[in-house]
Amino acid sequence: MLFTNDLGRGIYFARLNQVSKSMNYTSSDKTRYIFIADVAYTKIYETHQYDGANLANNYDLKYGKHVGSYDRDEFVAKSYAQVYPLYMVAVVWRIYN
Repeated sequence: MLFTNDLGRGIYFARLNQVSKSMNYTSSDKTRYIFIADVAYTKIYETHQYDGANLANNYDLKYGKHVGSYDRDEFVAKSYAQVYPLYMVAVVWRIYN
């Protein structure tokens, strides 16, 4: 299932060093799961705002530069065929007093 959100329809990704962006879309359980993937693309479309538009046929990746909460980047791939999962990561939240 492809998702439709503020940057249009596709599979959403964040930069690895901005993983908290992805964590915001996981469940609120103590253990959360994310995956790390390579995303193949040939032509990238860069935007600096949420435009809600789907990618034109000649682009296969949208790069939302400094968009959303905390000025983080987002990437949207057009299809699952572009996504090559590498790792599944379980993140366990611990609360310390």
